Amino acid sequence: MEKRTQCIAGGGHLAAIAAVLRLVGSAIRFGPFSVSLVLIPLVLSAALHGWGMGCWLGLVFGAVALLSGDAGGAIVTVLSKGIACGAAAGLCCRWLHPRYPRRSILLSALAAPLVNTGAFLPGCRLFFMPLIHQWAQQAAMPAPELI
Repeated sequence: MEKRTQCIAGGGHLAAIAAVLRLVGSAIRFGPFSVSLVLIPLVLSAALHGWGMGCWLGLVFGAVALLSGDAGGAIVTVLSKGIACGAAAGLCCRWLHPRYPRRSILLSALAAPLVNTGAFLPGCRLFFMPLIHQWAQQAAMPAPELI
């Protein structure tokens, strides 16, 4: 019971930190995209409390992105990529930690943004291609094609 209480309390604290980092990180931009500082507490929660807590913080990440208006409206893409990167970080830690304790944290920290971007690209292709073509027209550039 004590471990479960610690998990819930730790997850709540890290969710609050993730929400604040998401809102602060949205002010730092590279073109139309904002920096995702929220992946730090997401990986930490996944390492400490498991892949389920990583999924929860990924959901918080996506929900705060939607509420901040930074997501562009594709609810399925935003929520699924957040949940997927939390799950990837947690599963990476779970599978690798018994044999490689230090490397497991590093690899889960690498897996989270890779999965986040990897899930974003198909969602971008499905939902955002007209917007990307509009941006390309406004910048007088040829329209990009995503694979």
